[in-house]
Amino acid sequence: RIEADNVYMVGGYKGANNKWDPSSGTTVHTGASEVQDPYEGVCDDLSYAGLQDRGTVTKAGTYQPGYYSGGIIPQGNADIYLEPGIYHLDGAGLKMQGNTALYGENVLLHIVGQGLVDINTGTIQLSGRQEYQNIAIFQDNDNPSTIIGNNNLKIDGVVYMPTNSLEIGGTPNSLGTQAIAARYKIR
Repeated sequence: RIEADNVYMVGGYKGANNKWDPSSGTTVHTGASEVQDPYEGVCDDLSYAGLQDRGTVTKAGTYQPGYYSGGIIPQGNADIYLEPGIYHLDGAGLKMQGNTALYGENVLLHIVGQGLVDINTGTIQLSGRQEYQNIAIFQDNDNPSTIIGNNNLKIDGVVYMPTNSLEIGGTPNSLGTQAIAARYKIR
């Protein structure tokens, strides 16, 4: 079940028994004309050319903004703390599973290259980058992504995947103030 103030469906939907079950209080706009992308151009200046490669985040610790060629893939019971700034994540992108945790305030996770977002539980508490209209996650490629969360998932900011398929589900506390994707799969 999705709880949202507004849901805009441009191309309609396909579901089990053609059933759409929004929560009460959700205004569903079916057959909506294409909605102007409110974030188009906001992230155009996100260049990571020339940045030092900081490798892959796998261990517990506090990390600085920059380019991570292997992405963020916490291992074991790692608690990852991100300092405010922009994180360019290639390789695996952002992969969260099990008892791992990711914390960051005033951050933008820029998913690039072969990266994608693969969140299956774990603890995530992020707030978006203020000077980028509060975008917390921006995926800058066409790879499909997944955010399956529980009550430990709280993204206070925009999840922006304008050319991606995004699968969402679980029982997250907050999947973001706004989620924009080309297509959604909801489970």
